[in-house]
Amino acid sequence: CFGGLHALKELMAHDNEFVTVPPEMCTLQSLVHCDLSFNHITHFPSFPSHSLPCLVHLDIRHNRIVDFPSAAFGHQASLRFIDASFNNIRTFSPSGDWPRLDDTVHVFDAKCIPLWDLIHRHFSGTQLVIDMEEGDPHQPRLNWGKLETLRVHGNDLSILPFDLYILTSVEDLSYDTQYVKIPTQEVVIQGWAMLRCYMRRWNDARNSRHLDISHFSLRLTPVELMLASSLTRLNMSHNRLSGTLDPQLSSLTNLTEMDISHNRLVEIHPKLVHLTRLTAHYVETEGYFAERGGMRWHGNCWRSPPHPVRMQGTRCIFGYIQSFVDAYHSRELHLKGTDLRHVPLDVLKLTHLTTLDISEGNQLLVLPPTLTVLQVLESLLTDDNRLFYIHPELGKMVSLKQFSMKNNVLETLPHELSAISTLKNLRYSGNPLTGPPEGAPVSIRSLELIQADTPQTFEPWMDEVLAAAAEDVPPEATLVYLKNWIRARGSVPMKKTGTGVLDLRALGLGHMPKEVSDLQWSGHQHRHDDMTNLAHIRLDHNPIAELPPVIKAWYCVKSLSLNNCMLRSVPPALGIMEHVACLERFEACDNGIRTMQVAPGTFTALKHLYLDRNDFTVLPLELGWMSSLEVLSLKENKILHVP
Repeated sequence: CFGGLHALKELMAHDNEFVTVPPEMCTLQSLVHCDLSFNHITHFPSFPSHSLPCLVHLDIRHNRIVDFPSAAFGHQASLRFIDASFNNIRTFSPSGDWPRLDDTVHVFDAKCIPLWDLIHRHFSGTQLVIDMEEGDPHQPRLNWGKLETLRVHGNDLSILPFDLYILTSVEDLSYDTQYVKIPTQEVVIQGWAMLRCYMRRWNDARNSRHLDISHFSLRLTPVELMLASSLTRLNMSHNRLSGTLDPQLSSLTNLTEMDISHNRLVEIHPKLVHLTRLTAHYVETEGYFAERGGMRWHGNCWRSPPHPVRMQGTRCIFGYIQSFVDAYHSRELHLKGTDLRHVPLDVLKLTHLTTLDISEGNQLLVLPPTLTVLQVLESLLTDDNRLFYIHPELGKMVSLKQFSMKNNVLETLPHELSAISTLKNLRYSGNPLTGPPEGAPVSIRSLELIQADTPQTFEPWMDEVLAAAAEDVPPEATLVYLKNWIRARGSVPMKKTGTGVLDLRALGLGHMPKEVSDLQWSGHQHRHDDMTNLAHIRLDHNPIAELPPVIKAWYCVKSLSLNNCMLRSVPPALGIMEHVACLERFEACDNGIRTMQVAPGTFTALKHLYLDRNDFTVLPLELGWMSSLEVLSLKENKILHVP
């Protein structure tokens, strides 16, 4: 019927009941305006490439078209306006697919997965490996170089093909943003200009395998990204990705480089450690290995992994994450060589840990009280760090059996560790501590001598030690040392009242510990103000050869006993009124003391002085300065005469 209408310029056939269009329509060489809206057309025939050369305006809205008529109107370079809205169009592709012509994608096992299922799996966290397929090489490429308006809203389009970018002259593109799933709606709602840029980058990635989707303000990982498992480089920097990096990225197994910098990411999902090619590109340069490719992560809000771990590169990041994955099953966490400055928060999530190893290659400064959440931890290894403080709250780790802190800079140990009844192995060599020797048991022989010679001074803790020794398990002197400190000063959290008596007898002390000689410093170290309230200090039966030259903050100390030690002299520091104002009783029997240095104004409060069984040959003249002395005992010395 159209065969002789060569001069026809306008065809107005709207509001009819057309089901199809006759092929002869292609002979309308002068047709400029064609309106076939409001009919029942389901498809158009294929027209030759030279047909309808003058067509400018095409209106096919409100029909029942299922496939966009690219074969009929894809070659009309003169087209400026196309309205295909309110049809049943499900597929539309200028030259190919994204990744196919229908709403399905193909997986490696050749099973067909519907698009809605893909999207559901993506957002539900189900891993699905999908490969991007090439488009149909026979699909005609649209020749719409002059097209300005394209309307496809009111259809069933859930996928906009990435090659829409070729429509560079289009200024007005309408579609239903709420129904479009691919590309991601975050780009779709930003308008046609941004969408065209996004699609162009995808087209570039189709050949280069390098996809750059930076600067698109993305808040979520695009679902279409899961279709491109052949990608080798991925740039998602300068977006708004937040929370945990999407685990579905683990399907991109060919990635050798991934840029996720300048987002709002907090942590990396453990599944991403399967991207092994990100860690495979290391090149040896001048004796060390430098990373090539890998993951760029800076400019985020990382909570995990810690910054020192991230600074060591992708391999260390994935190794750190893998150690937590392994620890979830083995209950043993090993974090050696990760250069940590603090205990990671990730550790506190594994409350079922039995072993925590943060030794060698780390730089911890403090062990925080938060470790107490690990209530079943049995072994804590913190050797070769830079620890200077261990929080006393660690005394609440009720299951701890082994605690090693070798080669640090600790000057004191928290006394509260003595509250851990299961702790049997405490190792701290390589620290500037002045307590009992590491691993040395309490001197049972010395306790037996104390019991025999002075049963009135025998304390309950000594009975406990002798009872344990009878079972061949004598406790370590360090643990008894810490426990006796708690008894002396008390502890509010442990609901113990201090006795004021510091009993450190028979613990193998080679020197007077600094926390004993300087109670003010000790109170600062232990965050405890009652250290200076000690009234009695007992250091008998220890191999102490000399006393420190300076004694500080013994404001309330009334008695000091150093019987059966290895002293050779008594320094005048014990008598300085500024720090030892209340000392009334001093015992230093069974030593090798030959001299006692007493200066004017020292030992003014001393009333009882016991120096039996020493090596005095002459009665010290300095004793005359002790104006308050009431009892002086010098039995069994070598004194020849009294001056």
